Amino acid sequence: MLARARVEENLPTFIDELTLARAKRGDLAAFGVVVARTVPAVHGFLCRMLLETGQLADVTELVHETFLTVHRGLPSYTLRTESDLSSAVLMIATRVALARCGAQRSGRPRSPSGALLATIDGRLRAALLLRHFYCLDDAQIGSAIGTGSKPVDGHLDRARSQMQGVSDVRAWLRGAALPYSSAGLADAVMETVAAGHHIRREGVARSSRFQQVIIASLVGLVLVLGVALGTADSELSITVAPAEARALPAPVVAPAREPVAAKSPARIEETTAPSFAPARRAASPKRRPPIDLVANARQAALAGDYGRRSRLCRAALEKRPDDVHARSICLVSACARNRASEARTHFRRLPASRRSQARQQCLTHGVELGPDIADLITKATRSALRNDYRETLRHCGRALSLDSKQHRARVLCAIAACSLGQEASAQRHLARLPADQRRQSRQVCASKRAR
Repeated sequence: MLARARVEENLPTFIDELTLARAKRGDLAAFGVVVARTVPAVHGFLCRMLLETGQLADVTELVHETFLTVHRGLPSYTLRTESDLSSAVLMIATRVALARCGAQRSGRPRSPSGALLATIDGRLRAALLLRHFYCLDDAQIGSAIGTGSKPVDGHLDRARSQMQGVSDVRAWLRGAALPYSSAGLADAVMETVAAGHHIRREGVARSSRFQQVIIASLVGLVLVLGVALGTADSELSITVAPAEARALPAPVVAPAREPVAAKSPARIEETTAPSFAPARRAASPKRRPPIDLVANARQAALAGDYGRRSRLCRAALEKRPDDVHARSICLVSACARNRASEARTHFRRLPASRRSQARQQCLTHGVELGPDIADLITKATRSALRNDYRETLRHCGRALSLDSKQHRARVLCAIAACSLGQEASAQRHLARLPADQRRQSRQVCASKRAR
């Protein structure tokens, strides 16, 4: 029987690179840590995907199938952090759930929201869960549902439109209505994985022994035929080397080491005496690998602890202020805790490519982020083209209140102030512009004064 420790006891707070490398090499104890860290997320995802079946056996069977697939393919994955591991496991769970949803569409829904969710296509439901609950990006969602990254936004829009009018959608997304518990599931999964691992190892050992017997028989047959052909008078004139030539070469003996005069006698004995004890690992000066704060924040969100999730993301942003993923998680956490001002601060620091997605996530939690800076500048430009400079000043002022480093909005403010005769305001805006933009803006203002 394979020795296996219980995976739910002495569980570490994160999966480091050493544990991940051991799991990829086939260490069952390390893979048990992987299972214990990821089985709540996989179990919750499969429960939400199969709300229309209402059967615990289906969910448990799919959890076992998911981790058996992960155990077989883990050596071929390129994983660096626990966040990469969680994303890969969720993608495999999505494919397993979609295969089951396509093969079986039966059962009674558990609630009115479950009845509506049962009518939504499995890909749309999976895309909605992976985006709003597990915070995966477009490429990961597209790979999980098998459509690529481009159609993901369309799937999300269709899923949101079909779920409008349901009262407990937000509670369902937060996992408040999970039908089953994942307690003890990690041990059951590891029993299945350990049994499959033992069977595969025995099969490989038997096949290797069979190959060794076949090779030895073929070598013996070749030697017998060679001797027979070499001693007979035939046209082939095949000769066999004598036994002395066919013998194995003598082992090469390494020259003896010269005594080292500078070392002490005890040190010389240590150097020259053979040691058959296993070598101990020397103390490494390297520091412990950093904790994957983003992965821990995702685990806190699965448990519904949005306060801890926000603290972990802020710690991640202190180390890496440009981490867009951590910034997005902080934004969603602030929206879930109904902190609109904090959410707007994170929203302004996101790149333009992620703002539309973040706005939709905040609307899911009922938080309105207000106008976007790009929209305000567009409205100000259109007002300036219509010579409505007061409207231009109003839109540019709102844009500068959100971000004072928007030079385009400041240029429009300076031009509008010159057109309205507000010289002091125009000079203040011009003084805060870079040198090249300041020269161009002064030329435009001079042309406005000449008119």
